[in-house]
Amino acid sequence: MPLDDAAKIWSLNYRVLLSVIASVEADITALGLDSKELFLLAEIDEHPYPAELAATMSMPKATVTLYLKRLEAAGFVHRQIDPADLRRHRLVHVSAPPKATRAARSPASRKAAP
Repeated sequence: MPLDDAAKIWSLNYRVLLSVIASVEADITALGLDSKELFLLAEIDEHPYPAELAATMSMPKATVTLYLKRLEAAGFVHRQIDPADLRRHRLVHVSAPPKATRAARSPASRKAAP
């Protein structure tokens, strides 16, 4: 694939993503979340460690820490000490957040559908 085509595809994908996020931002905000916090919540099950989450999301560790502190204060996430390595914290959803995550994804799915 020529580099020019790849750049056009990436640009189109990025514009679609921004458009979907903008169209559901009010719904996400109504849940008490920021769109980036929603993305972090969606990845916690597969990447339960903050440093791993930061690498996966291509975000600075300090930024992820800030978002995680807000999510923890809002009751969406809980940190547990990893029993396999007492120096690490593992992130777990509090019982309500998966429902909030589904509710936040729902408007995005509806608006992204053709």
